Amino acid sequence: MTRLDTICDMVPTLYIADIGSDHGFVPRTLLEKNRIKHAFVTDISPKCLDKARDNLLYHSSSVTFALGDGLEVFSPDMLSNYRPITAVITGMGGEEIKRILSRAKVEFDYYLLGAQSNIFLLIDYLNANKYEILLNKIVKEGKMFYNLLLVKHCDVVQNIDKPYLYFGEENIRTMPDDFADYVSFLLHRYEKIVKFDEKNAKNIEIYHILQNILGGKYV
Repeated sequence: MTRLDTICDMVPTLYIADIGSDHGFVPRTLLEKNRIKHAFVTDISPKCLDKARDNLLYHSSSVTFALGDGLEVFSPDMLSNYRPITAVITGMGGEEIKRILSRAKVEFDYYLLGAQSNIFLLIDYLNANKYEILLNKIVKEGKMFYNLLLVKHCDVVQNIDKPYLYFGEENIRTMPDDFADYVSFLLHRYEKIVKFDEKNAKNIEIYHILQNILGGKYV
């Protein structure tokens, strides 16, 4: 299953806001599959927003375009008729997603996040700021791995063991092929990182978690 197909399967609502949409492929795919009724499509770049407009021309009656930075373009009034709604933020680093979430002026019902880097930093931020991770999916396309998280706000910080917090309990217990390949890839990567910097406690922690996942400790 492709990254776009997985995103479509993970969206739980009939309305989305695609943040940093670029080409508009996510909302176009969702609209073509009749998975959503309406999409807000945003980008900070006028050129990118024009590309999205071109790719979504056939679906223009079901799309609202907005030029701006992250979630800051939205107000409660804009979304009042489009609930529940999912904010889709993919194709960027964990630091950037963290920045976007921290500057939002309105709360969304769900957030579908896809970090290209710093995924554990993002997960730590989500947990500390009372987001519950509902789904954690790993998709492999060629040599690339995509980590997709469906999250929502909750009332308390989730008290979850780090292996399950970072990698998802269902993934660890069932070990889907893409997830197993992802863990093996990360283990090889972190083995090199730890050898280079033997004093970084966070990297060492993740390295041992990866070892234990492949060793079946958490099953």
